[in-house]
Amino acid sequence: MPAIEISTKRGKVKVDVDESGKVTVDTPNEVEISSNAPRPVLVNKKETNTLLLKELAKKEINTLVKKSERKLLEVKSVFPFDFFPDRVVVDDQKVNLVFGLFLFSDHVFPIQYKDLRSITVTTGLFFGSLFFDVQGFEENPQRVNFLWREDAIRARRIIMGLLVAAREGIDLSKLPTDELVGKANTIGAARPEYIK
Repeated sequence: MPAIEISTKRGKVKVDVDESGKVTVDTPNEVEISSNAPRPVLVNKKETNTLLLKELAKKEINTLVKKSERKLLEVKSVFPFDFFPDRVVVDDQKVNLVFGLFLFSDHVFPIQYKDLRSITVTTGLFFGSLFFDVQGFEENPQRVNFLWREDAIRARRIIMGLLVAAREGIDLSKLPTDELVGKANTIGAARPEYIK
């Protein structure tokens, strides 16, 4: 993250956060930083510190918004075999299973990668199905059926690649979408086993 410089009535304040999360604050006023929090927290209530907190929060929120808006893959079940087509929507934070219930009504089942234990693909001559094994729920979501065979295989590979990256603690937000999809597909193809 680049350094943030804020001009206040009392002078300029410069905040720099390096890759490891270490915060360096250069200010004319004294600032305390709490090291027990998961993210650095400024605990001094002066005007400059309030501005710093707002600026840091704004940057973090903007980063989260960018991550959540990036759709990596979407596959749909085939009409008329599924009269109200289901969808699997993949982004770099989660997988959304969107089950079509009736006209203009859906049931969305979001799965965070940390909750996903495995994903199984079953294929036939033309179609494939995806089954998700999720921890923390009484029942797993229903199977997504009647996907085109190649779409089901590709979705499983990309989701498995993203799952492996999430388990390894790799930050994927800096990769361009096309490169991320390609690398996730490669990792997922090489890691077919069950992940705990």
